[in-house]
Amino acid sequence: MILTALGVDLEGKRAVLAFRACAEEDKDGWSCLLQDLRTRGVSQIDLIVTDGHDGLLAAVSALFPATLRQRCLVHKQRNVLTAIPRREQQEVSTALAGIWKQEQKEDARLESGREHSRNIRSAIPKPCAASAKMKSIS
Repeated sequence: MILTALGVDLEGKRAVLAFRACAEEDKDGWSCLLQDLRTRGVSQIDLIVTDGHDGLLAAVSALFPATLRQRCLVHKQRNVLTAIPRREQQEVSTALAGIWKQEQKEDARLESGREHSRNIRSAIPKPCAASAKMKSIS
């Protein structure tokens, strides 16, 4: 398995910052990768976007405790969609896209209050509640 850290600058340009071959994805592997970044001069990470892996979150908390975290929307959507019946997945996917494309938090809240989003929340309360509990940077 290859653990990879990508960076994005203020203009949106991406770069590979570090990668590490590991037998499995765990806290030790991520800690080594993040420690390598520290050794090379990284003193702060403003934001980390993750899939929610416990090992990565623990390593970031230990080495860069002030770092804000955002859940990867692709992984978040996959988690929500696996918790609902297949026949409702397209409608839910469309509703989530409408919410997530909003640039402002208030606009996202307005979008989530629309009729289709209310219908989805009532049809699948458990995944919606779990999604709402996730920590957010906004």
